[in-house]
Amino acid sequence: MTHSDALDQLAAAMSRAQSRMTLAKRDAENPFYGNTYADLAAVRAACLPALTAEGLSVLQFPRLAERPAGLYVALETVILHASGQWMADVLELPITKPDAQAVGSAISYGRRYALAAIAGVAAEGEDDDAERAIARPADGPDRPASVAAVNRRTGELLEPRDLVSPPLTIKTVKEEKTKSGAFRYIVQFSDGKSFSTLNARMRLEAETWAQKGTPVIRELEASGRYMNLKRIAPLDAPPAAVAPSHPLPPDDADIPF
Repeated sequence: MTHSDALDQLAAAMSRAQSRMTLAKRDAENPFYGNTYADLAAVRAACLPALTAEGLSVLQFPRLAERPAGLYVALETVILHASGQWMADVLELPITKPDAQAVGSAISYGRRYALAAIAGVAAEGEDDDAERAIARPADGPDRPASVAAVNRRTGELLEPRDLVSPPLTIKTVKEEKTKSGAFRYIVQFSDGKSFSTLNARMRLEAETWAQKGTPVIRELEASGRYMNLKRIAPLDAPPAAVAPSHPLPPDDADIPF
């Protein structure tokens, strides 16, 4: 963290502001998990009125950078006081591919978590996202920092080499209904891994290949830090036969608060 030489006025103002902050409301629903979370608007509503009343403001500056482990978004959050005193810190978030949606999702996720952490805001109810945020295997040591995403079904960390699989077969295809009424389809592969999709056509093709024992290739795509099925194709299928990918969720709906 960096800060101005003096912090006395900012510290006093922050103490008064935090005494009036509210809990962030879980008013958004994640279509993949079927649970609710506090989105960026809810976090801002919980803390900004109290901050503003004490002469405090928030600025957030995202930038895209690259390291040997891959691309990441660096988000700097600055708390300013009317006196000119300030404090700031940077949150770094890995991304799996350099497209606008992945970058936008990481920025939105970072803004939400950085603001909540610095202001001291918590969401209503139990914070069920703790293990997903840590992304730690249940019964193994922490993986290297080069890991960019996790299995949205199990929380298992995925290495970049996992994005396109070797030849596999499909074991089962299951259907789940979310609280929003949408259906998602859970495909389990012969390597024991399961991934979800909202694509009904992909579900039907996966069931056919499962019945026939057809060898397939599994390809994943990123939704923020989480992964879902992008496509499944038999080994001998031409590119045109590959099932189209379902659109990724909105930027702020990728990971529950």
